[in-house]
Amino acid sequence: DLIIDENTISHLIELSHNTSWEKTLAIAPVAMFNWQGQDLFYDTWAFEGSKGEKWTNQDLNKLMCYQDELRPMKSIGSCALLNAELLRKYNIDFGEGCFPELCRQGKSFGLNIYCDVGSMIKHPSDAYISGRMV
Repeated sequence: DLIIDENTISHLIELSHNTSWEKTLAIAPVAMFNWQGQDLFYDTWAFEGSKGEKWTNQDLNKLMCYQDELRPMKSIGSCALLNAELLRKYNIDFGEGCFPELCRQGKSFGLNIYCDVGSMIKHPSDAYISGRMV
């Protein structure tokens, strides 16, 4: 239920070539939604900074000045480019905890997890709520 354009997918793949992909489990874009005319960060449940701090809308606004950087994360959510080789090699899965569980398992093997704050995807909440989904 997320809107991801082709350029975002291509950009995440390009980023994977510019990182140490052999040690990177995931690169996630930032998931946003629009509620009553205001753009808000969508996945406050799953996204945690490198020290475990939960991401809020206020934190996201502070991070936007780092748009060209991959942010190291403890956990990401919504959607991500995943390294299938590492998933198979370490037998990592979503378990019962979705992305946070996948990230926890990856971190236990010393793998990297990133968020690209320069890549945005949309959750189509307003379009669904108003019945105008095209």
